[in-house]
Amino acid sequence: MKQENEELKKRLRVMKEELEDKDSELEQREGLINALLVKERYANDEILEAQKLLISVCIEMISVFLTDLLFVGFTTLFFCCSK
Repeated sequence: MKQENEELKKRLRVMKEELEDKDSELEQREGLINALLVKERYANDEILEAQKLLISVCIEMISVFLTDLLFVGFTTLFFCCSK
């Protein structure tokens, strides 16, 4: 009976150590997941900023193009009408 108790205690210790190892591994994975989430948010923020910049540059280029096109059109019209 005493020997069975010792074996049970030993098994219990082993199981407790395995549980502690698994708990530690779980905490490490949770830390990794949190770090990855922070990186993902940062990357998404960078993408959004780049997208906003690209849109503003496109709008500015279209505005300059249309302004130049109107200037050329009015200049051409002025020279045609002045003849």
